[in-house]
Amino acid sequence: MKFDILTQIKKIKSWHIVLLGIITQLWVGYSMVSSVQITKAANSTVNITTSHIVGNMFMTVIGLFLIIGTLFGIIPLILLYFKKTRKIGGIVSIILGIVGIITQLGVIVSVFMILAGILALWKRV
Repeated sequence: MKFDILTQIKKIKSWHIVLLGIITQLWVGYSMVSSVQITKAANSTVNITTSHIVGNMFMTVIGLFLIIGTLFGIIPLILLYFKKTRKIGGIVSIILGIVGIITQLGVIVSVFMILAGILALWKRV
């Protein structure tokens, strides 16, 4: 059985790219929120300063915003999945990708949505 990477890459659909962006951003957001729990456990025996509290709160807020920002990718994912709505899904994906970058809520998934939108409109996959 031959395994050719180029033929596997050609099988990638545009909605695969958006799904990869959603999973990546969820992982980064969860990592940021869970790292706060690790530092809280490490600081339980050490004198906790104000900078620790502010840093933990900052990491929690950024992580939660990243997790919430994945909602930007749900609508383009659904539109790109179906063949009849793929063209409008590509347009919506690019627009929501730009909005996500401007608002800084879904930075990671927004880059993947713009790539998927271009792929959907250019290659129609």
